[in-house]
Amino acid sequence: MVQECTTLLSYEKQISQESKIKHTTLLAKSYLQLGDYNSAILWYRKSIKLTKDNPEKVVDTYLIISKIYIDYNIEGSSKMAINELSEAKSIIINNKLNIQYLWRIYNNIGIFYNRLNDFKNSKKNYNKALETALLIKDNEKIQISYINKGNLYYAGIETSKLNLKIYKDFNLEALKHGSKYNYAIFKNLGIGSYLQGDFEEALKHYNEALKKITLSELKQNSDLPKTSQINNSDYGKVIRILYEKTYSWIQLSKQSNKIENLNYGLQTINLADQLLDKLVNQVSDKDSKLHWREEASYFYNLGATICFNLNLSDKASYFIEKNKSLLLLEYTIENNLKKTLPEYLLKKELKLKKEKDSLLNLKIISNKEYIQDLYLKTQLKLIVFTDSLKKEFPEVYKVKQSKKTYSLTEIKKHIKPQTVYLSFIWDKEENQFDALFGMATTKDTTYIYKIEGLRKVDTLVNTYKSYLKKPFKQKGDLKNFQINSSILFNTLFPDKTIKTIINNNHNLVIFPDSDLQNIPFESLVSESESKKYLIESNSIHYAYSMSYLIENSKAKREAEKNFVGYAPLSFSYDNLSLLPKTKKEVVDIKKEIGGKNYINNLATKESFLKNSNSSKIIHLATHSNQLNNPWIGFKNNKLLLHELYTYKNQADLVFLNSCNSSLGEIKSGEGVYSLARGFFYSGANSVISSLWDVNDKSTQEITTSFYKYIKEGKTKSEALRQAKLDYLNTHSLSEASPYYWSSLILIGDDSVIKFESNLLFYTVLSTIILLILFFIFKKNKNRG
Repeated sequence: MVQECTTLLSYEKQISQESKIKHTTLLAKSYLQLGDYNSAILWYRKSIKLTKDNPEKVVDTYLIISKIYIDYNIEGSSKMAINELSEAKSIIINNKLNIQYLWRIYNNIGIFYNRLNDFKNSKKNYNKALETALLIKDNEKIQISYINKGNLYYAGIETSKLNLKIYKDFNLEALKHGSKYNYAIFKNLGIGSYLQGDFEEALKHYNEALKKITLSELKQNSDLPKTSQINNSDYGKVIRILYEKTYSWIQLSKQSNKIENLNYGLQTINLADQLLDKLVNQVSDKDSKLHWREEASYFYNLGATICFNLNLSDKASYFIEKNKSLLLLEYTIENNLKKTLPEYLLKKELKLKKEKDSLLNLKIISNKEYIQDLYLKTQLKLIVFTDSLKKEFPEVYKVKQSKKTYSLTEIKKHIKPQTVYLSFIWDKEENQFDALFGMATTKDTTYIYKIEGLRKVDTLVNTYKSYLKKPFKQKGDLKNFQINSSILFNTLFPDKTIKTIINNNHNLVIFPDSDLQNIPFESLVSESESKKYLIESNSIHYAYSMSYLIENSKAKREAEKNFVGYAPLSFSYDNLSLLPKTKKEVVDIKKEIGGKNYINNLATKESFLKNSNSSKIIHLATHSNQLNNPWIGFKNNKLLLHELYTYKNQADLVFLNSCNSSLGEIKSGEGVYSLARGFFYSGANSVISSLWDVNDKSTQEITTSFYKYIKEGKTKSEALRQAKLDYLNTHSLSEASPYYWSSLILIGDDSVIKFESNLLFYTVLSTIILLILFFIFKKNKNRG
């Protein structure tokens, strides 16, 4: 249906207004059924504009949008929904529409006020909704009203005994009125039983809820519906029940001390995982994908909990990998596969994507109707074009769908000697087991371990970050930092086994999660007596996921030049401070490894986009900002994060010598949306970026040393390590504070950078040696 509607609507000028309204509404409905919430909202809003002379249609559409926001709970959606519902309420009153509309308005406004923790206004609207439902004698509406009145008293695991009783009583009252929403009632009753510690009863209620939705026969608590029994439009409802059911299995296992209950929990997660994979695959909009990735991350954390208790290392690896940058992995797989397509088609697709992203940015900062329309038209063109590619080159897209995360066995084949992968999974949103998990993987071993005390970890991480963001002024500052850093190290690596693994492997590759993505492990104090930093014994770099690290290294990069550097020095906007020292920085690097620099007036955004895509190393010495929409500064303009998604490079390394370039919004299940990540989208094999405001002088020293070691043939992480150790060995007191040297981190591939000049030298040398050997052989033969 999506394909049919998009194809027809792309010929907008050739179809009637009636057909336009019909297919716009059908398209919105189709997106909604697929779980592509953001696209559905965009097209329903388009429908409102097309039907503005039909008050009933407008009100209906506003109500549908508000219903979407009930499931698609994104930042600002509650206030937006309340405003739109208030507009719809005015239309109902002014046009004297059916009173049933008012029930829907009151009910939905009540939901959003409840979400905003405004108990008074929520209760007021729920009461009006119930009064209206009773007045019109509509049992379904009465049932929903009682369910929602009960939800007012629910506060998760913090719900008091009194409020829990009220919550359950309202749901039991709702059961007396109709049957359409019994699935929601049984889910709520299950939650009530769970909070009362009756996990068997909770599981019975959850299965009753699943039976009502899927119409499947589930006789035992361990029974689950088959995927074929679940309608696509019900995936979201089923997933939320499966989530609650998994929690009950884990708690029942603890209560009964029966391992089989954990296995039932694992089966429940496996079903949810299948449904979530389908949703992510069938959704095209980025924000909608992120929504389902966030939903998935809750399951993967529960999966890690179960696998730790069952000691299932392979399955634990699977869940931890699924929880990390899956969308980035899929994008990289797709890009690698698409390189087999004709170049003219790739250029056309890239042009459409650039137009769409440019209009998306305008749409965000402007509510002008014509911009919204232009965005939708461009989106249609891109969808139609992508569908044509899928038809013409089905083999490319089939492989993309089938390739996901790598198995633990496959991952181990790619791990180098003397290297350990250290991966973490940390659910900060909803974690009832007060723990996060770590997993250490070498070529020969896998070790899963538990880190208990989330509040303690959270406090230690935040304190650690606060110490790092400024130089130490007094001896007491250093001492306090060393105490905090040592405790954090021993918390993240709590037992002898994991410490031995770290001690036995020089190279540490960190795959962090949640707030651990915003700290450097290099400055952790690993030996409390000697106060040695971890960097003094180990080479450290970071990656988004093990699967992504493998897949991204497969990309064929054909850079023709060694180096390109950009140093704007000054900026024509935002009163940004001058950066005069960056000129010497890029000049010194060029002297070391050759290449080309764009300095001062030459360091424009246009020059970067045109001239940087064929270099092994891209070095940017400039300003950047991670807030809201991250950007990196050039002489005349900013390059925004979303623009990196349609910029392509061949870089083995992008060096972002700018403030906070590793920071950004953390998306559950995907990681940090930073400038560093943006450069990986654009093709980089590795990125060096910063975790806080960099210091010009110290960073310049470390940068110069880094390139010297890179020229000598060291790996990227070892070159950065040696550069930092050089700094530590030549500075003392306050100047040796981690603030000065630990901000820069390496993300991605760690291989040696092979420069063109070196390749040419060795090629010529090899040729000369072969010629000499040939003449010697010929001469000896003639003598014989």
